[in-house]
Amino acid sequence: MWFGVWSKLDHFEAMNSFPIVSEHCFKHSSNLMNLHLISNNVTLLESHAFANLDKLKFLNLSDNYLLYLPDNMLSSNTSLKTLSLLNNTLDNNDVNVFYQFSVGYIETDDFRICCLASERTTCNVSKPWYSSCHKLIPSSTIQVYFIKNSVIIFLLAVVSGILIIIQPRQTAAKIFPFCVNVVEIVHTFYLGIVWISDLQYKDKFVMEEQTWRSSFACHSASTIFLFFTTADPVVLLVLSLSRLMVVWNPFDSKFKNTEFVSRAAVFVLVPSLLGACLVGFILFFVQNMLSTSICVHVVDPTKSAISATILTASVTALHIAATAAIATVHCLLVHKVNKSKISKSVSKSSTSLVVQLVVVTSTQIVCWIPANILYLICLIVPQYPPELVIWTTVLLVPINSIVNPIVFIFTSIRAIREK
Repeated sequence: MWFGVWSKLDHFEAMNSFPIVSEHCFKHSSNLMNLHLISNNVTLLESHAFANLDKLKFLNLSDNYLLYLPDNMLSSNTSLKTLSLLNNTLDNNDVNVFYQFSVGYIETDDFRICCLASERTTCNVSKPWYSSCHKLIPSSTIQVYFIKNSVIIFLLAVVSGILIIIQPRQTAAKIFPFCVNVVEIVHTFYLGIVWISDLQYKDKFVMEEQTWRSSFACHSASTIFLFFTTADPVVLLVLSLSRLMVVWNPFDSKFKNTEFVSRAAVFVLVPSLLGACLVGFILFFVQNMLSTSICVHVVDPTKSAISATILTASVTALHIAATAAIATVHCLLVHKVNKSKISKSVSKSSTSLVVQLVVVTSTQIVCWIPANILYLICLIVPQYPPELVIWTTVLLVPINSIVNPIVFIFTSIRAIREK
């Protein structure tokens, strides 16, 4: 008797608590067209919960406690007109949840649900301009650059470091070039964390973005990137200064003393590392969620984190000052070398040095100045293409990390040949 009544129903509205919608729960209600389970304390939809409802047009699951939607909850023949999911904490949805059935309109307060729907589905909410419905790295082209740059920089820095060690020079002269390569290798750790995480999350990233931006891995990547951006220009500046001091005072310069140079290297690297770790620690426990999915500390699209503004202004000021100082030191170095030329061999050596200094100075300017300007612009303007920050991070910033090891490789090979 009751089965006959259920089979004729085309509208059903549950009024009591309905915590679990079990498998084939409405198997005797194939004529249902409107199903309302609003405010029923629903916590779980089992597989095939609505599988027999081929005529269903309106399904209201709002104001419940659903954590996910099973990908096979409806029949493949079902063509919903409206699916209402307001006020549910849907954090663990399968990316294929809407693959087996079609839905015309989704009502939700979570834009991520709209990202999972097909392009034919309309939604009542739009995604924030700075968020993506794609993977962590939004395109395969950008992903290739992340992987390629991290591998190239790592290999170049390792080869450069080995050649620096075996070249026939005083140990003091090797320390800061070696430190530069160490900093470049650290940079590859940041790039590696991002692209490896992208491969791990795949298409599920849209539902996991907030978890990722709050994760220890993302905060670690941010800390590594901060250390790299502060240590890189400072190490290059001290390296340039040490060369100038040796040329200026070739007999009594402290930069020819291995112990002094070792202490100077520690004095440069340790504060950068401790500072980056301190900032990373504060952001992890105070801000918790980072502002961007690629875990850089210098951009905040929501304009809600004062830390991004402070860090961007500080790092930009550091890079401008360091670049100007490096250029000045290099000019003084070239002037001093040219002034002291006494033979063809020295002249040839000084020409090589000038070329090296011009390359290092140019890449320092090309790498950091445009990148910091773009980061500052992103802090000021209300909206910008989100890919702009990613391209800046993966194209402009690595220029220095690629060129520096190449310069040291050539100079080391030349020193080995002249032995």
